Amino acid sequence: MKDPMEFAIATLLGIISLGIAYLTYISQQHQSFKRLHYTSFMTALVLPRFGDEAKAITVRQADYEFISPALCVARIENTGRAPILPSDFNGPLTIRPKGPAIFRCGELTWNRPDILDGSHPDSVKVDVGKGEISINPILLNPHDNITVAFIADSIPDEPELEVRGRIAGVERIIKLPKPVKDATT
Repeated sequence: MKDPMEFAIATLLGIISLGIAYLTYISQQHQSFKRLHYTSFMTALVLPRFGDEAKAITVRQADYEFISPALCVARIENTGRAPILPSDFNGPLTIRPKGPAIFRCGELTWNRPDILDGSHPDSVKVDVGKGEISINPILLNPHDNITVAFIADSIPDEPELEVRGRIAGVERIIKLPKPVKDATT
């Protein structure tokens, strides 16, 4: 049989190790960090038709007729545990396709409706250029999200959107993978 003193020391060291591991786990759970994720997709609005059927369906906005309309949607969310302040931004967040496209019209939604009120001091300011949409720096609390849906003319070779920006404390803006299609969809 082993020495009882060795057993007591080994037990005490095991308990101390478990205590240190638990305290480390608890301290990491309460650390705040910044993280930004986005999901996006692009899809053609009409199926291509040939011959006389080519002009059967047209998509218009005001007096402009789209050549190759695409529905584009991007959802950006603060998935971290710390707020991202306007002062953390080094410029606007930009949403652009991976290829040429011209943005024509769209809609912006937010999980906090008061943010879209123009009289609210923190209202979202969006600039639409021909090839990108820019969202000016704004407070993003944890779980705040912005959804931008718009129509672009022309689907690039890679029908994918990307969100770019430089934010203090955010190493990179992470694109979540597309859901996998299964046989039931």
